[in-house]
Amino acid sequence: MLLVAGMSLRRFRSQTDGLGKVVKVWLRDAADTQIRRHVKIQAEASPYDPEWEAYFEQRLSVKIEATVKGRRQLLRLWKE
Repeated sequence: MLLVAGMSLRRFRSQTDGLGKVVKVWLRDAADTQIRRHVKIQAEASPYDPEWEAYFEQRLSVKIEATVKGRRQLLRLWKE
């Protein structure tokens, strides 16, 4: 077992390469996986109601900032 930046990694050797080369495969410990909580949508909120537009925009901005894909979209929009 190897400890890297607070994560424990286990190394396996397998014949995964198509050329017959032995390849190292690292397996993360399940305890090192971060837990992401999901925020429940308010019961009376409707995406089709203009009164709730600000609420859904705020939810979307949090979701965009939390993902790599969303951050790339923000960066692309910012550069334009």
